[in-house]
Amino acid sequence: MENHMQSGARDSSGVVLGALLVFAGMLFLLYQLGLADMAAAQWPLFVIVPGLALILVSLAGRSLGVFAIIGSIVLVTGLVLAVQNAFGVWAAWSYAWALIFPGAIGLGVAIIGAERHDRRHVERGLRMFAIGITMAVIFGMFFEGVMHVSGVVLAPAFGIVVPVFLVVFGFALLAASVLRGRSFSEQRPGGR
Repeated sequence: MENHMQSGARDSSGVVLGALLVFAGMLFLLYQLGLADMAAAQWPLFVIVPGLALILVSLAGRSLGVFAIIGSIVLVTGLVLAVQNAFGVWAAWSYAWALIFPGAIGLGVAIIGAERHDRRHVERGLRMFAIGITMAVIFGMFFEGVMHVSGVVLAPAFGIVVPVFLVVFGFALLAASVLRGRSFSEQRPGGR
């Protein structure tokens, strides 16, 4: 039974790898024939496509799950580079790093959990992904709104948006802490 599962995973990974090589070869051929100019604006595709490929490889078998995390890191890095390239906001790395760690790593953990039908891993991964996005937004608001690292001028309402965001975020943290404390005390024998 185990040999059958291992050979099935090996066959699946061969199919996925073969399809990826065909796709990469076609892209390279189009580029060589001058039908696709990826050098100027589309160069982040050379980072995004391998990230997607690694995620697909990770879905080919249980033993290849680690490629989901590596692929997520490469994919999210490529997406960040694409946004930076499109808008010329290279200083955004001062806060975009949070999208990669813990964000992309969480995405990879969630993909592994989904592939293995492990709800706990999916939840943990999505939580890490949400933390990464939240950190990037908070740091982005500071670095772009207060320090203007990219030279991007945010709307004049920024002076109102940040305090409102902080109040809402603070209330959300308080509510989560109180609810977590209540559920913990209800789970203890004897409760309160």
